[in-house]
Amino acid sequence: QLLVFRALERAVGRLDVERLRDRRVTLDIVSQLYDHKFAATYLETWLRTHGVKVGSDQADLRLQVFLLTLGTDHGQSFIGVPAFQVPVLAIPVPEIAIFKWIRNRGRADLRAFAFDPKTDNLVDLLPETTGRSKFDDFTIVVVLGFSVTDVDDPLRGSPVADEP
Repeated sequence: QLLVFRALERAVGRLDVERLRDRRVTLDIVSQLYDHKFAATYLETWLRTHGVKVGSDQADLRLQVFLLTLGTDHGQSFIGVPAFQVPVLAIPVPEIAIFKWIRNRGRADLRAFAFDPKTDNLVDLLPETTGRSKFDDFTIVVVLGFSVTDVDDPLRGSPVADEP
């Protein structure tokens, strides 16, 4: 959910609404999603906070926003031994990953058109915006040996020994 929201937030944040500032607009959201109320409410709130007067009374423009994509993708790269079950004995063997990269990507695409509410003529076309978000999870096996010691440190309050 956070990936989807961040992608939507970034796509909406890239909308150029300078030319819509201080104008009254009606807002229509078009989407293939079954339920896009959250995205529509967020877009309306964002427009209001950026000086666009959203309402249906005596609107200067009808803003039609297409929510082209809103979702996530998942991918994985893996080097190692996948988890499996030993035949006959039914003993599970866990995954042994030398390298594993799990990629989760969020994406939102918006396209907005401004129409004259009386004639339905196209008045303005806002540039299409895309918002992306990501969350990557890495597993890397590192074989590294090191030592930590304090045997060479002098005791507190004792004189420092001269080095030969």
